[in-house]
Amino acid sequence: MSEGNPVTEETVLALAPKIGHGVKFNNSQDVKDYTAILAAFHDSAMSILEMDDYTPPALLPNFERFPRENISFPTKGSPENPLGGWACKFTIEDKKKTSRTGLLEGRTVVLKDCFSVAGVPCTIGTDAISPPWVPFVDATIVTRVLEAGGVICGKASTESMCQSASSFTSCTGPVENPYAPGRTAGGSSSGCGALVATHEADMAIGADQGGSIRMPSAMCGLVGVKPTFGLVPYTATASNEWQHDYAGPMARTVRDAALLLQVIAGADGLDDRAPAGCPLPGEVPAYSEKLLPEGAVAGSPLKEKKVGILTEAFEMPVLDPRVGEKVRGAAALFESLGAVVEEVSVPLHKIAPTVWMIANRYAGGKTRLGQACGHRQYYQNDLYNLCVRMFPLKQEVWERFIPATINAQLNALYGWEKLSGAYGKAMNKLLEISHAYDAALSKYDVLVLPTVAFIANTHAAPTDTALQKIQKSVGQGLNCCPFNGSGHPALTLPIGTLPPPASELTEAEIQMQKESGKELKLPVGMQLVGKWWDETTLFQFAAAWEGAFDWKSREFKGLLDRYDWVHGAIKGRFLELSLHLRSHLHTELISSSVYDSNLYSHSTPIISGICYPLDMPTSAVDLTNYAPRDFRGYGRNPPNPNWPNGAKVAVNFVINYEEGGENTLDNGDAQAEAMLQEVGPKIGLQGERDIPMETQFEYGSRRGMWRLLNLFEKHNMNITIYAVGKAYEQQPEIAAACEQGGHETASHCYRWIDYTLMDAETEEKHIRQAVESFKKTSPSGKVPVGWYYGRPSPRSRALISKVYRELGLELLYQADTYADDLPYWIPDPIVGASEGLLMMPYTYDVNDFKFFVAPGFGSSMAYFEHAKGAFDTLYEEGENGQPGYLTVALHARVIGRPGRFPAIKQFVEYISQKEGVWVATREQIARHWKEQYPYQAPTSA
Repeated sequence: MSEGNPVTEETVLALAPKIGHGVKFNNSQDVKDYTAILAAFHDSAMSILEMDDYTPPALLPNFERFPRENISFPTKGSPENPLGGWACKFTIEDKKKTSRTGLLEGRTVVLKDCFSVAGVPCTIGTDAISPPWVPFVDATIVTRVLEAGGVICGKASTESMCQSASSFTSCTGPVENPYAPGRTAGGSSSGCGALVATHEADMAIGADQGGSIRMPSAMCGLVGVKPTFGLVPYTATASNEWQHDYAGPMARTVRDAALLLQVIAGADGLDDRAPAGCPLPGEVPAYSEKLLPEGAVAGSPLKEKKVGILTEAFEMPVLDPRVGEKVRGAAALFESLGAVVEEVSVPLHKIAPTVWMIANRYAGGKTRLGQACGHRQYYQNDLYNLCVRMFPLKQEVWERFIPATINAQLNALYGWEKLSGAYGKAMNKLLEISHAYDAALSKYDVLVLPTVAFIANTHAAPTDTALQKIQKSVGQGLNCCPFNGSGHPALTLPIGTLPPPASELTEAEIQMQKESGKELKLPVGMQLVGKWWDETTLFQFAAAWEGAFDWKSREFKGLLDRYDWVHGAIKGRFLELSLHLRSHLHTELISSSVYDSNLYSHSTPIISGICYPLDMPTSAVDLTNYAPRDFRGYGRNPPNPNWPNGAKVAVNFVINYEEGGENTLDNGDAQAEAMLQEVGPKIGLQGERDIPMETQFEYGSRRGMWRLLNLFEKHNMNITIYAVGKAYEQQPEIAAACEQGGHETASHCYRWIDYTLMDAETEEKHIRQAVESFKKTSPSGKVPVGWYYGRPSPRSRALISKVYRELGLELLYQADTYADDLPYWIPDPIVGASEGLLMMPYTYDVNDFKFFVAPGFGSSMAYFEHAKGAFDTLYEEGENGQPGYLTVALHARVIGRPGRFPAIKQFVEYISQKEGVWVATREQIARHWKEQYPYQAPTSA
C-alpha cells in the first residue's frame, strides 16, 4: 500500500451496502483482506491517472496548416446572428494547399457545437459545464473537411446537451425557424438548420441520436442524412449515447449532401462504432457522381425500382394528418419517375420509439455522468472530468439543466435502480426491429415515411412549466428514432409546405399575413430509409425527386384531376409526358401539375405538354417593376460620351468563361450540355456523360483561355471576363490570372444554365452562391460589380438588385440587353424611379458563338471582316461627333482554337494601329458614363 493511500476498512464497509440492500461481511478478516485488495486497486488506478494521457497523432491539430482565425461569439439578434444560429464564428482553411482540386474546394461548412475543434470553446449547448470546455484535438470529420478543401466557418448552436428536439433550450439562446421566427427550427442540430437554410453556410455537419439531423432539416427545408451506423466516425465528438450517435450532412441540395458525406465517411480506426462492412475512406462510394442509377432510362430514372410506403408510420400518435397526406402524395410521384410504389407493413415500427427510448435513457444516463465505458475508442477525458466534477450537483448547476435533461437523468437513475433488466431486453428488441426493417427492404429499394410528425410549432415561453416545455417536442421524432436504434441510413427531403392551423397562429403571424397578403407556410419533409451501407440508393431516389419537382411551389393532392384534357389525352399521363418532353427537348417547360388558379389565366395544357402563352403567370413579369419597353432611346442625336483622351470609339473585349459551369452529370445535372459545340445541333445526353462535349469545354480552360489572355496582355489591353462562378471554382488559377492581369471579372451567374423559367427562390440562391463563389476565388475577395446572364428570367434584374442591396454590395451595371451602342439608365427594379440601374448593352452581333449557329461565320476571316466592319462603322461615327462603344464577344473554347484564333489576333492588331481607340473594361466604361451622365429620376408631369 502506498503512503497516503486513503482506503480503510471503513471504506470497504461503506461500499458493501451499495452492492445490495443489507449486504455485510460475516467476519473481520474478510474486511481486512478486501481492504488490502482495494488499496492495491487504488494504487493501480492512481498510477494510471498520473500517467501522461495518450492522444492519437491523427487528432492533434496542425495549426500552421489549418490556423484558427477570426474567432468571435456573435450575440443572438445581432446583424451577425439574426436567428441565433451561431454559437461562434471563425475561419479554418488549408493555408498550405498546392492545388484546388478538393471535393469541397471553397465550400463553407458549419459544425454543430458538439464536434471538437482544437482551441475553440465547445458548449454542447449548456452553461452547466464549468469552466467551459475547450478541446485540444480536432474531430476526425474536421480534418477530413479541411483536407478536402472545405472552409469551416464556425460552430452552430445546439440544444442543451443535445437533449431537445425543439430549438429554445441552448445556452446561446433560442434558434429561430428561418421561415417563421418565433417557431422551432427543430433540434438538436438547430443552428445548423437555420444557418444553411439562410445561406450563412453552404452545408453543415450535424449529429443525430434520435432525429437531430433529420428533424431540423425537415423543419428548415433542407436535405439531411443520418448515415448507416458507424459510417461517419464520431471520434472527438461529445457523445450522448454510444450506440445511437451519428454524424451526417445537412445541405440545401441532394448533391451537396452527397458530396459532404463522401468526404467525411469511412472508418478512422479510432471509433469502434464502425462495424463489419464499414468502408475505409478510400473505399467510400462516390455518392455525388452516382446520383443516377446505372442503366437509368431518360424520363424514368427509377424504372424497375420499388418504393415501400411504411403503413405504420402514418398511424403514429400526434401525426398531423395533413403531413401524412402530403408525404403520401410526394411518394406517389415516384411513379412518374418510373418506380413502383406500394404499401408495406412493419408492425414493430409502432413499438420502435419506446424501445429506442429505453435503451437510450439507460445508457445515455451513464454517459452524462462521465461513466461511459466498454468501447475501444478515443476517450475525451478532459470533457469527462468536467462532467464528473459537476456531481454531486449544486443547486445553481441543477437549475441550468433543461427539463429534458433532468427527465432523462431521473429516468436513467430510476431504471437502473428499479428496472435494470429493461435495458438488456430493449437491446434485444432493437435487433428484432432491425431485422424486421431488413425484411421489408429485401423487397423494396427504399421505405418512405414522414420525417417529422408536425410542422414547426412555436417556442415554449420561459415561464412555462417543465411539462409544457417537454410537450413542445413530444412525438415529433417518432418516425426518426427507430432508425437510430436499427442503424439503417435515413434521408429527409423537403417535399412541400403547409400552413399552421389558424388556431395556432401567433398575433405577430396574423399581422404579418395581413400586411404581406401571403399565407405563412412551413416546410414538410419526407424520409427515405435504405439498406445498411446503401446511401447511394437513397441519394438516387432523392435526386430524382428533387430534380423533377419544385418542393416549394408544388401541391400534390388531386392536381392531376384539375384540368380539361384535349385531343384525347389520357388523364393521368400529362405529368409523365411533360417530364419526358423536358428531359428530351433540353428546355424548361411549364408543365406537370403546379397550376394555381390565382396566378394562371387558364389551365388547359395542349397535347405536347407545353402550355399556351396564356398559362404564363403574369405576376412574374409585373412584380419585377421593369420599365416599359423603350423604342426611342437617345433618338437621332445620342449624347457624346466624351471618352477619355478624346477617343473616337471605346472597345470592350469580353471573354465568356463558362468552362465547368455547364450542364454535366459532374455538376449534378440530369443531362449533358448541348449548346455551342463543334458538331452542330444536338440533344443533350440523358443520364450519361458526354465525353466529347466535356472535353470541348475543357479545351477552353486548358488552352484557349491562356492563348487569349496572352494576346491581350501582349497589347496591354484590359478586358472583361464574363465568368461563371462554378467555372472559376473549377480552375481558380484562371480567376487569379484575370485579376492579377488587371482584367475585370463580371458575373455570368453561378452556373451556365438556362434561368428563363427558374423559380425566383432558386434563382436568388444561385445569385447568392455566385457572390460567395467570387469572393472565394478572387485573390482579393472582390465581388463583381457587373452582371450578365445570357438566359435571364423576367425576374433577374430585380433579384440581382435585391441581393446586392441586402448584402451591401455595389451593383454598377447589368448587361442583359442588346438595345443600344451606348449605356443607358432604367429605374431600379427594386426601389423604383428614385434610383437608377445602369444597363451596359452586350452583343449577339460581334460574337464568336455564331461559328456554331446558322447563318454564322463560315471561316475565321469572316469573323474578322464582320468585327472590322462593326469597328469601322463606329469609328467613323466617332469621327463625326457621335462616339459609341463596341463589344467584341469571345469564348475561350471557340475563338481560342488555333484555326479561329487568327481572326481575333488580326482584329486586335488592326485596332491597335488606329488613333483614338479606348480599349477598356465594361467597369471602366460604366464608371465613366456614370460620371458623365449620372442618373436623373424622371419628373412627373
